[in-house]
Amino acid sequence: MNAARRIAPVLLLAAALGCSWDRFDALRDGTPVVDLSPPAGMELDFGATLAGLAAGDRTSVLVGSAPQSSGASVYLLGLDEDAAAAAADSNYCPASNDSRMCHLAAQPASLQIAVSPSGRTRANCFVTGVGRAVSDVGLWISCEDTAEFTIPVPADIESEVVEPALAGSGSPDVVLASERASDSALVAGVGELSRAFYYEPSSFTPLDLTVAAGAPASFGAAVAVLGTASGRVLAVGAPGVAELHLFAADGTGPVQLGCLTGPDGFGRTLAAGDFDGDGSADLAVSDDAEVRIVSGQLIGELPAAAAAGCTLSLDSLVLSTLSCSNFGEARDCAGSRFGGALAIADFDGDGEAEVAVGAPRMTVRGHEDAGAVLVFDRAGAVVDARYTSTTGPGHLFGARLVALPQSDRDILAVTAPGAAAASVVYCATLAGSGNSPRCP
Repeated sequence: MNAARRIAPVLLLAAALGCSWDRFDALRDGTPVVDLSPPAGMELDFGATLAGLAAGDRTSVLVGSAPQSSGASVYLLGLDEDAAAAAADSNYCPASNDSRMCHLAAQPASLQIAVSPSGRTRANCFVTGVGRAVSDVGLWISCEDTAEFTIPVPADIESEVVEPALAGSGSPDVVLASERASDSALVAGVGELSRAFYYEPSSFTPLDLTVAAGAPASFGAAVAVLGTASGRVLAVGAPGVAELHLFAADGTGPVQLGCLTGPDGFGRTLAAGDFDGDGSADLAVSDDAEVRIVSGQLIGELPAAAAAGCTLSLDSLVLSTLSCSNFGEARDCAGSRFGGALAIADFDGDGEAEVAVGAPRMTVRGHEDAGAVLVFDRAGAVVDARYTSTTGPGHLFGARLVALPQSDRDILAVTAPGAAAASVVYCATLAGSGNSPRCP
């Protein structure tokens, strides 16, 4: 690989850094950004879907085509800054034939441990969407050992989502979420049907998430799982009516904790992570204009809902509110889709979390809809912006992002579906990342 090719994908913030990234050319295999190479056949839709798997030295990222299509690849990142640009496996979510077929979810998920209906336990798996494995249909799961299987879904989801998808007649989008833990629950939502359901860890039995007053429109358009000191909490967004519904999952079935309301679009994107360092996962929630970080510890302490309706106080649960602002060469917050993707993680290894917020329609270097990722500190201030050196109009960088662990910090995987590109960003803040040879 020549020097120009190595430097092309590097993220630039020269004005803010006061120096050039070209000094990383000497690192050869240690540049601050690794571009992931799309496999043959995925060049056009590469980066439209994204999921990460935190699994020690098997930590990886799945990059897929457009939702409801087929085709996804897994890239091995490892735990020590040794990401491979070439896919380790390009056969996730296949479109082979009637007995082996998968259609991608709008938001895939991962499981460190998954149990198939046959009772076999598998490691390092991605739940990529819906599909058929021989005679079984449901959520499609592919694992590192090449095992492929489906787990059952509720009857209405099978008839209204899975069967139409397999017949090629179009179907509602499915969103999936899990925890960064070996005993993760899996939650699924279908906003178009106002439906959500989940699976306890290592279970393949779907349990419905229901609202006492009736599920509102768009219920299930976004989902998340929080591991808190008080137990596991499931969050389900209904952005069409600006509601966020909360459930405790204690191993015996879901318990409705109540509902939060917010500004227009509240609940459109969700992400979990420990923002305040108290050991409980907190929840990042975007609306049409801002992002709020809601305390997972306080959510976990909520009692079962005593009445129907959204009666919980949002203000009493919010730890921080993040607003879009110009930074570096990223401009024009209006219409930027700020909050279209979210991640809470410690990107500089200082023991305090940051929040990465995708704004895929920001203008960068005069290019409309080029996209950027804004990084906020715990005080709610923008401390960095990331975008590509080869940015162009309509690239939509930051449309999808996920945080993944390294040995001493977290890194970002970010896609730019308008450019059919995906990158692993090792230097997510101007503060650098400790003793990393990849970062200043």
